[in-house]
Amino acid sequence: MFKIKNIIVTLFALTISTVALTQTIGEKIKIDDYHIYKITSLEPPTVEVVPDFAGPPYWNQIKPYGNLVIPDTVFYKNILFKVTSIGKGAFYGCDNLISVVIPNSVKSFGARSFIFCNRLTSINIPDSLRSIADCAFSYCSGITSVNIPDSVTSIGSYAFFECSGLTSVNIPKLLTSINNHTFFKCTSLTSVTFPDSLTSIEEYAFAYCSNLTSATIPNSVTSIGEFAFGYCSSLTSVNIPELITSIEIGTFFQCTNLISITIPEIVTEIGLGAFLSCESLTELTIPASVTSIGKGAFDGCIGLTSVTIPKSVTFIGNGAFRRCTSLTAIDVATENTEYISENGVLFNYDKTTLITYPAGKVGASYDIPLSVDSIGIAAFEGSVHLTSITVPEQITSISRYTFAKCAALESVTLHNSLTSIGDAAFNSCSSLISITIPTTVKSIGDEAFIHCTGLTSITSLITDPRLVTLGEKVFFGVPKGTDANACALYVPEASLHQYQNAWQWKDFIPNMFTSIEDTPQVSVIVYPNPASDFLNIKSDTPICSFEIYDALGRLVKYQTEMFDTENIIDVSSLTYGIYFIKLHTTNGIAEHKVVIRVY
Repeated sequence: MFKIKNIIVTLFALTISTVALTQTIGEKIKIDDYHIYKITSLEPPTVEVVPDFAGPPYWNQIKPYGNLVIPDTVFYKNILFKVTSIGKGAFYGCDNLISVVIPNSVKSFGARSFIFCNRLTSINIPDSLRSIADCAFSYCSGITSVNIPDSVTSIGSYAFFECSGLTSVNIPKLLTSINNHTFFKCTSLTSVTFPDSLTSIEEYAFAYCSNLTSATIPNSVTSIGEFAFGYCSSLTSVNIPELITSIEIGTFFQCTNLISITIPEIVTEIGLGAFLSCESLTELTIPASVTSIGKGAFDGCIGLTSVTIPKSVTFIGNGAFRRCTSLTAIDVATENTEYISENGVLFNYDKTTLITYPAGKVGASYDIPLSVDSIGIAAFEGSVHLTSITVPEQITSISRYTFAKCAALESVTLHNSLTSIGDAAFNSCSSLISITIPTTVKSIGDEAFIHCTGLTSITSLITDPRLVTLGEKVFFGVPKGTDANACALYVPEASLHQYQNAWQWKDFIPNMFTSIEDTPQVSVIVYPNPASDFLNIKSDTPICSFEIYDALGRLVKYQTEMFDTENIIDVSSLTYGIYFIKLHTTNGIAEHKVVIRVY
């Protein structure tokens, strides 16, 4: 009986002891106001450095300052605990902390452990460290250099985000990935050495590192994320590893000093804005593996003088080569079945869409081929030499930014088939003197003529401006009102009152309105359409001559000295397809698209 009682007492004592020990896990140990720990384990006994949570979340209210030494062990309740971690938010916002000595027992830095310690200038990272969590040193602007030991195998996202004083950093030899935003906006960082273990550099990893001059990326890297080196304005050279298959969105966005780049032979895609505003890039070879060139991929590469599209390319996004003011020609491999180049101008293969007119192309005027029935977004944007252009009759819509920033453009002719003028279509065409808006126009987009400061007259043939959809700031920056150089607005006589009361149009003050009689238009009827043997032509005024062009813009038939209002044209010799007939009358030029069928 006595033995049984001893056993019961012993078991009870053990139970109480175990409960007591269990309750200490998670317990805080406060050595003094600047050393607070939390028990993380009892077997073996370990603690982590933690903040005082009396204030806002992750804010250390006590705020240790000056030079802090963290011991490798803490003695508490007769137990020696090893310090193994700097916990989450341990020194969050300690803006007067200058230096921290970390013991060799610490294996991890928790999330936001030193965030906003903007006066911290020195921290030793021990060889025992294995991981640095997200945002660990974000906004530590006083740190100038970091020696990360090779024992570290993981560095979290945003770990050194906006460490603006950081000038150099070594990447541990076993690290496989540089996570997103890790060194974002480290504006003093000049160089980085990457280990051969590295396989990926994630999005925005080095974005806005404006003093980074070079980056030697090992061939072990198989992916580089979006905007990984975006806005690295001092970067002059970078190698793209040979296993990269895709250059992602904005990877080298606004690397304005990047001189040269070699794209690996296995790359299939160049993403949206990948090299946008790489102004110093003068040479470019697009390998035969590339099938897709994204929107704005080389937009604003003002140093680029020539480019050749290989036969493999099946997609080119809008504005891929816009604003390349030194680019005189875009060539296309003859084997390409999606695109074609004529005199350096890029078209789709059927020449029905004009995609890009190189901004540096020499020539004061340009005749858009009659086969073209649409013009791509920003197709002529930034053209340096273009002074005049006629938009042919078959084009019913001018896309956004089509002629934006064509600073030398003085004259534009629009036909009566036009129904819409897109957003910013003539933005900042400062040399444009006059423009006539056809009566057929139903919509004018936002900022269509913004900053056309040289405009002296606008002739609008629209009979009722109230029926036209106007965007915001259509004529913003055009001299109006009492300005000495105010632009004159000419409108049909019967529509004068409507213009004087219409939104935006009325900004041209009443005494600047000049009534005009309805302008006579060239009226020509072409039938039948489709045709097989003959075309009948009827006109209000005598037809002097005509030309017929095929879909590739080649002249296939013409006749002069006609001088009749009604004519029959023999087209029986033409093969099946789409043709364009250009008719010269005594009152102007008319253009029509016709289909020839062979029965």
